[in-house]
Amino acid sequence: MIQNKVQPMIIYLGDLDHIRNGNRITVPYSIACIKVYLQHMFGSSVDVYLFKDPEKLMTI
Repeated sequence: MIQNKVQPMIIYLGDLDHIRNGNRITVPYSIACIKVYLQHMFGSSVDVYLFKDPEKLMTI
């Protein structure tokens, strides 16, 4: 029997933070909470990726 494997939905979340020189001391806590909630509700049917740097998010 052939089973169709459903691909997980891919979700990208970006932290809205200002880009500045030096160390960033902020943590993307809000998007981390959203990721945990999505994983709890939908399990392996979602892949959630977090981005702190908007430059990296724009290269996807």
